[in-house]
Amino acid sequence: RILLFQDNAVAFAAQGFPASYDIGEGWLSNAASVRMCGNSVPPVLSEALVRANMPELCAKRKGCAA
Repeated sequence: RILLFQDNAVAFAAQGFPASYDIGEGWLSNAASVRMCGNSVPPVLSEALVRANMPELCAKRKGCAA
């Protein structure tokens, strides 16, 4: 069974994007927004990948806990 979100903001929130993230409301079609959300890499996962694979990059950034 496939779960379809009627509200794009809910779909992006479920992927881990912050509420302040620009999801293209007003200039991006619903279909394009849903496609982009489905193909996205959530910010939390991206951060975890960088921390695991490039700790030296994280160490250079202020406020980045190792």
